[in-house]
Amino acid sequence: MDNYVSRFFTYEDTKNQDIFYSLPNHWWSRHYEYIWAAHFVEKDHVVLDAACGLGHPFKYYLVDKCKEVYACDMDERILDRDEIIKELEYYVGKANIDQINLSTLSKPNITIADISKLPYEDAKFDVAFCISVMEHIEDMSVQLRALEEFKRVLKDGGKLIITVDYPDVHVEKFLSLIDEAGLQLAGDHDFTKPANAITSDFYGRDLWCIRFVLEKNNV
Repeated sequence: MDNYVSRFFTYEDTKNQDIFYSLPNHWWSRHYEYIWAAHFVEKDHVVLDAACGLGHPFKYYLVDKCKEVYACDMDERILDRDEIIKELEYYVGKANIDQINLSTLSKPNITIADISKLPYEDAKFDVAFCISVMEHIEDMSVQLRALEEFKRVLKDGGKLIITVDYPDVHVEKFLSLIDEAGLQLAGDHDFTKPANAITSDFYGRDLWCIRFVLEKNNV
């Protein structure tokens, strides 16, 4: 099944800019990441959107797609509804804020947390998501602790869905961390960068986006 293949996103992949609200144009990879990641959610699932971002929409997009949604971020404003609305107004414009279902903001179970020290019990989640986060963590030892924490809070057979910016995240080094954390690729993989890989130079350098489907190592 193609959704389980760990690889670069390409322009042939499904794209959706309307994820709870119309995503900004410069969020070049999110138009692909969110709609792909949502394929791993089922109605009876308990899921985690880790390092979810203040106004980023994935945690809200998931609330009618599964049993329970948990989300965490280090930004203390994540618990302040007014601050979240300000962020949403920045993304969509104050004139368009009425187009967002603001009642959904209270539905995810949100907490302030560092992904390398998750405040959840063992084996709580069916699926954990970490969308475009690892490239912001320069210390590989912190990346490793985060991966170990994801493994801890996942149920047996649970999936960890991760996307990263390349080349900010080195594929081979990241794969070694995945293995060290006791995780494994859940399906096929091909990390050769294809000619049609989605890319952007919005941030002043060429970036591409890679997706990983991981699960607990049974060993």
